[in-house]
Amino acid sequence: MPTQITEEQQKLHNRLHAEVQERNLLELMFNLYDRWLDEQKHEDFAEYEKIIRERFKPYKVTEVSKDPFSVNFEIDKHEAMIKCTLNEENIDVLFGVYFSEK
Repeated sequence: MPTQITEEQQKLHNRLHAEVQERNLLELMFNLYDRWLDEQKHEDFAEYEKIIRERFKPYKVTEVSKDPFSVNFEIDKHEAMIKCTLNEENIDVLFGVYFSEK
């Protein structure tokens, strides 16, 4: 059963999501994943990781992965992630904040 988040957690999630959107990080991940789907046989993922780490400054990037195509990072003392998936013909870009249980 999914864990319910509090109203305070939802407000924090919304604020952090807006910050990530303002910095165009969701769009960046969409564009990189779209290119990766076309070029993964010809390009080195290390170049994608380099771009992601550079653009995600000043956040602390804790992990970049090609499967699933994602980045985990610290934002405002919280662990967050952006993950891209292919859903039939569409790319979904998901943003989430990890809330530890108290």
